[in-house]
Amino acid sequence: MKNTAQMAISAIALLILFSGCNDLKEIKLDKTVNMEFTVDLGADDPAVLNLSEAFEFATGDLEEYRDYIKRYEVKSLRYKVWEFYTETPGEDATLDGILGIASVSGADPGVEFTMTGLSLLASNDNPSHTEIELPAADLEKVEQYLLNSNGLKLFLNGSVSSVPVHFKLQVVADVTAIAEKE
Repeated sequence: MKNTAQMAISAIALLILFSGCNDLKEIKLDKTVNMEFTVDLGADDPAVLNLSEAFEFATGDLEEYRDYIKRYEVKSLRYKVWEFYTETPGEDATLDGILGIASVSGADPGVEFTMTGLSLLASNDNPSHTEIELPAADLEKVEQYLLNSNGLKLFLNGSVSSVPVHFKLQVVADVTAIAEKE
């Protein structure tokens, strides 16, 4: 009986000892990342866009948790046109294209958002960003791209209605990184 009691006390002590070693804290870190394309087409340039650029997310506050991030949650994606101008002040131009999203090493977009007849003048003059509404399955893909590469690669493919034209297309991602660390 005494031997059984000692074994039970030892087992409880071991459980307490080892359960304390695996206490992982869930840490949520909010991050806003501004990504931007600059389009500067001269009068002799084709009115075609074929741009891509990778953007790192695990910087600043996220850098120290980079290896502990278990998932990302995309809170919002939105865009805004800045610094739009043409040769003739007040003249509009439109963008017909696709904003694509992939992992940092992606060669092609896995998620696409279509922009048809986007008035560059109206978007420039609007002080607000426009929400990028994606189906839940596409948002899950974006979250997986973030988890796989701690960043995103954006693609801007399409055409503008006239050249010369200059504008910046800013894409803003609000995400929460969820890390687990002792």
